[in-house]
Amino acid sequence: MKNSLVGVLMAVAASIFVAAYVLKFGSLNTSNDPGDWADFATYLSGTVGVSAVVATLIVLVRTLCQQQELLNSQEKMLNKQAEQISLAENQIKDEEVRRKVELAYSNTVTMFPYMFESFIKYLDKGIFPYADEDGFAKELVSEFGTYSPTAREVILNPDFVFRMVSEEPGEIIESYIARVFARVEVVFEYVTKCLKVDEGMKDYFSIYLDLEDDKNIDNEDYDFYFRCYQALLIGLEDRESVCKGSKYLDLSDDFSSANNEFSKWQKVGEAIERRIEDTQINLI
Repeated sequence: MKNSLVGVLMAVAASIFVAAYVLKFGSLNTSNDPGDWADFATYLSGTVGVSAVVATLIVLVRTLCQQQELLNSQEKMLNKQAEQISLAENQIKDEEVRRKVELAYSNTVTMFPYMFESFIKYLDKGIFPYADEDGFAKELVSEFGTYSPTAREVILNPDFVFRMVSEEPGEIIESYIARVFARVEVVFEYVTKCLKVDEGMKDYFSIYLDLEDDKNIDNEDYDFYFRCYQALLIGLEDRESVCKGSKYLDLSDDFSSANNEFSKWQKVGEAIERRIEDTQINLI
């Protein structure tokens, strides 16, 4: 296309300049004088040759413009495709989030009332100690008047647990505390996992757990047990779980300045952590 256009322009230019030369300087008869042919050649070089160069440049510029327009068009098309892909990806992400939220709500409404009921029953369940009657079990009877005090009674009595941390073998007391807080941990993990999906579910959980400092369904502050558990986690330096409690349940990340059950449970966790570290050092 480019070569044919240049050829047409050169033919037109040549015809015009040859006709002008004949009309101005000679006739239609062919000359036998080499000088005339030399002059004619010079004339054509200065007219038709220059015109050919100009025509070539014009065609080249036009071609470059067309190519640039094509590139611009392709770029616009690619940008549009990229926008469509991004829009589709966002729609997929939004759909995934929506499904996760729906699933979380559905599972929570179905499961959590039973989980909460199990949690309440566990608080009033006696936690059997893994120790003989001359050790930890004897101390339990002396402190609580029973061989197996409930999880609630133990959580409300961190001073006794703190004393036992230094007196009992580490694996016994650690196992016992883990069983005392077993259902608290289950509910804590479940609630924080759901709130990670949608923090709007906090209003629902507050009905049961008093997370918003309002009265729950049975007028008891179950948020108290989460704060005790959070304090224990702080002492144990379980930063991941502590961050979840702080972010999703608005729990403090340090109770050391208080003088209550929370600060005492943090000290229990710190004492256990020191014993673990000392054991590791001794093993090394």
